[in-house]
Amino acid sequence: MSNPFTYYKNPTNKKQAQSNINYWYYEGMAPDCEIEESGFLPVQHRVFIREMLRQAKKDLESLS
Repeated sequence: MSNPFTYYKNPTNKKQAQSNINYWYYEGMAPDCEIEESGFLPVQHRVFIREMLRQAKKDLESLS
């Protein structure tokens, strides 16, 4: 299933910033990327998602 949320590279309002948070949260919960045999995401991808989610939260906070 594809991600139902839209990612905005430079969010300009709270709705776009919240969409980015939802987008990265969804990516962390239901990734479309290749999963290792153990059933887990590779560490590098998990770190990337966590950092993008952190940045999305920071963007939302700055727009508040």
